[in-house]
Amino acid sequence: MRLRALLFAVLSRGSAALRSASPSLLVLPPPRLITAQGPPLPLSAPAAALTGNGATHPHVQLALSRLNARGRVFPATVHVTLGDTSVSLPGEATPYAYTLNVAPNGAVTVSAPGAFGAVYAFESLAQLIHGDVIVHSEITIEDAPQFNWRGIMIDAGRRFFPLHVVYNLLDQMVAVKLNVLHLHASDECRWSVESKLYPNLTDSLAGVLGGFYTQGDVTAVVAYAAARGIRVVPEFDIPSHSRGLRPIKSQGVVFCDESDTQSQIYGDPANSTLGVLKALFAEMAGLFSDEVFHIGAD
Repeated sequence: MRLRALLFAVLSRGSAALRSASPSLLVLPPPRLITAQGPPLPLSAPAAALTGNGATHPHVQLALSRLNARGRVFPATVHVTLGDTSVSLPGEATPYAYTLNVAPNGAVTVSAPGAFGAVYAFESLAQLIHGDVIVHSEITIEDAPQFNWRGIMIDAGRRFFPLHVVYNLLDQMVAVKLNVLHLHASDECRWSVESKLYPNLTDSLAGVLGGFYTQGDVTAVVAYAAARGIRVVPEFDIPSHSRGLRPIKSQGVVFCDESDTQSQIYGDPANSTLGVLKALFAEMAGLFSDEVFHIGAD
């Protein structure tokens, strides 16, 4: 909850023109357009029934079940219309726009180009439900992100973030409509993702440098994030900040010097380092679905 409060505080510092004069209409981040009138709209159904061509989309269903699990009380039905009903992974060109309407008769309608816009509409609706009422009986929101990359980085190359922390972070990110988890997966201290080609990259991690993500962990995190419209962009830092590669020196990685503080890998004339990196990066890239594979370039 502290993390969510921090994210809300940061994201609410938007343009004054986007802020609502009514605290009850606080939707974060502030939408491009929000209008509301009428008294609070009582709600009584413990869970909404989905209708429309988006009703069977797994990401939309998951968004509803996630909000129900948080104790929200919803209208009897929510009608969801998607321009594209295909099940897709989030990427650089993914649309997140949506329109949300609440009518005095309790009807809630959502329209979006794709499923992730509908996911965002549910998050906005959740913020407009206080107890067992929607704050007003007539509400319209039209919104779309200003930036394609709305991200947070975790530096697992220096300190391990346990899986439950990563999952919690992803839940807080979708609540405030962030869409990129930048996984800084290697650095001076350690390599944080299991390699089956070079297992000793993580076998020796212990103490304050202990902990790593198995390949199964990565697959699960990428899927969990994707269902929330979040991309997982990995970063494996080279040519400097590469001390995490020291465990595989004997398998071909060459460093620029032999000091105890060595951290710069060397493009040796025999291409030994390059050969290892090609195999290792091909393996790592296969674990992630995003178009971007970050190599640091420090």
